[in-house]
Amino acid sequence: MDTQQAAPRAAPVTIDWRQIAGLVLLSLKIFLLRFLTLGIYHFWGKTEVRRKIWSAVHLQNQPLEYTGTGKELLLGFLIVTFLIIIPIYVAFVGISLYFGEGHPATVAVQLILGFAIVFLIGMAQYRARRYRLSRTNWRGIRGGMSGSALRYAWTSVWTVLLIPLTLGWIVPWRSVTLQRILTNETRFGQMPMRFEGDSGPLYLPFLGYWLGFIGVYGLAAMLLYQLLGEYTFFQTLDPAPASAPPSLQTIGIAVFIVLSALLILSIISAWYTARLYNHFAASTHIDHARFHLTATPLSLIGLTIGNFLLSLLTFGIATPIVQTRLARYFVTRLNIEGMIDFDQIAQSQASLSRTGEGLAEAFDVDAF
Repeated sequence: MDTQQAAPRAAPVTIDWRQIAGLVLLSLKIFLLRFLTLGIYHFWGKTEVRRKIWSAVHLQNQPLEYTGTGKELLLGFLIVTFLIIIPIYVAFVGISLYFGEGHPATVAVQLILGFAIVFLIGMAQYRARRYRLSRTNWRGIRGGMSGSALRYAWTSVWTVLLIPLTLGWIVPWRSVTLQRILTNETRFGQMPMRFEGDSGPLYLPFLGYWLGFIGVYGLAAMLLYQLLGEYTFFQTLDPAPASAPPSLQTIGIAVFIVLSALLILSIISAWYTARLYNHFAASTHIDHARFHLTATPLSLIGLTIGNFLLSLLTFGIATPIVQTRLARYFVTRLNIEGMIDFDQIAQSQASLSRTGEGLAEAFDVDAF
């Protein structure tokens, strides 16, 4: 008689990152082929990079697989460009030329266009996530989204309208609300994810960011007024023109003030951003497991500065390396606590679209 006990169906979850080789050569290859094809190879290059990054992520010692194609991305981009972006642009230019700048009709169209762009960006973010998940396989099981991009996009629009009305204090609640929609509608096969968190823990770090933003912005505006007041729109009491244009030294100081303010704000925001990412992870559950992320402000600052310099010094050629660094940062700092019954995960029955994330390409809202 076989006395060996059956292994438990639920198992602890391991996730790790495997080193990727050949990124420098891949970056050069993609740059060269994009140049030779007048940018068309961009979509195939993006697909190559994703396959590399996906294969470096191992769940239970098994790699993820990316099954999307460059053709899907190109078709999605062309459809969005010719059916949405170009018609909107032509309509806006036509109305502006017909009524003229400053006309109430032109202003109304500008406002409507602004809301439309926010709506389309929300659509792009949701559809891009759905596409990537549907093209992500693990042991033959793919991910997916079960909801509607319209709901997410509409929530993005009406909550962004409340940002100025609340002096920005709705931002943590808005972030959590949008993340809850994305997480609760995410599926691994047919197994749903759950978001079990609220915005309360984010308000203390947001207070520091909000006060820092007000202080830095106010100080920078005051310094710029003292420096450039007589040359700019700040000078409203005396309509007389300045005696001479600002010197190169004055312009240099103004640029230094602006860049310094942006750097300080980036450092301040890193504390809030780290808390936000960690909170999102801790609030995300699947089966009997939850996620745990250990992002820190200093590591985020180092990652951001390093990626910025890589992009700047290589004129964007090193974009695949930048994207890999970003993915590696989150995977190596992510743990999954608890157990998942992998035997209960059935394949998703959702149909696969034939086109890629055209809106995400058009609005450049996709990190990978």
